[in-house]
Amino acid sequence: MGRLDEYRRSGHDGFISFLDRSCSWKVCRPYDWWLMIRFVVGMSSGLAVCLVPPFLSVIARSTPQLASKTGLIGTMNQIGIVTGLFCGQVAGLILTGSVRLALTIDD
Repeated sequence: MGRLDEYRRSGHDGFISFLDRSCSWKVCRPYDWWLMIRFVVGMSSGLAVCLVPPFLSVIARSTPQLASKTGLIGTMNQIGIVTGLFCGQVAGLILTGSVRLALTIDD
């Protein structure tokens, strides 16, 4: 009988509670989990940034309307990534209070 069978018989539902019961939290400290998660997310986002532009150019070449715009499509993908990073940085600065926006309302 495996841990998953024990988990199902106990009446719990949800994958997180299964991980909570099956993993030893004394072995991994909470910040170790965050480091592992950050590593996985970083690797997957890095792969996406590297693999999506060539994939888009292949799709653009196979479509007659987009065949002449393969460079534009790859560039717009990168501009979208940079814009998202910039907006995330600005939102982080605003939400943490590092930058205060001066809003003045004149009556």
